[in-house]
Amino acid sequence: MSQKTMAIIGGAIAVILVGGLLVFGLAQSGDKVSDNASVPGDDTAQTGAAETKDGERVGSAEGPAEQPSGDSSEPLPKGPDLPALTGSDLQTGERINIQDAVGGKPLVIQMWASWCEICDETAGEVKQFIEDRPDINYLGIDVQDDAGSGRGFYDEHDWTHPSIFDDGTFAQAFGLRGTPTYIFVHSDGKIAGQSIGDPGYEGLNRIADRLLASS
Repeated sequence: MSQKTMAIIGGAIAVILVGGLLVFGLAQSGDKVSDNASVPGDDTAQTGAAETKDGERVGSAEGPAEQPSGDSSEPLPKGPDLPALTGSDLQTGERINIQDAVGGKPLVIQMWASWCEICDETAGEVKQFIEDRPDINYLGIDVQDDAGSGRGFYDEHDWTHPSIFDDGTFAQAFGLRGTPTYIFVHSDGKIAGQSIGDPGYEGLNRIADRLLASS
């Protein structure tokens, strides 16, 4: 085989390889929606992601405490204390200290925003979870938003649970990366973990059961 023929064959192979890598890269990247946002101790992929204010969706998990695997009856670990942060209720203007929101029960904190499409899509599940779980306290934190839009969101979805309107303090303290973000707290005020993305109704219930098992 001549050197010229070998060069042609080599060039063709290189083109095929480069094209294949580009196709693989596109297939891997897809769009910006990730469907594997996790909750502490739950290895099952979730159906939601988190969203930044510029419209980017992210799906990853972080937690100030270890997030072990286990079933719904296994207690969750205890991390640092919930910080003593205070803000004004979106609806009433009443001052709320998030440590007081624990109130002797496990606490679920949801960081949300009126512009967040995922928050809008899952608002009904949040309302249902709160109604079904009087054994769990629930606190919202409206982040990177304006108060009027936040109150409109409440009216639209018939929410009645307390929500703090954040001036940036809470987003910074918890290292907010996207909405919704959930923070799970033991009845003694110790943080159990954090989920960036939507855990879904069933996921929230599993975490609630594990928080109660830890009490």
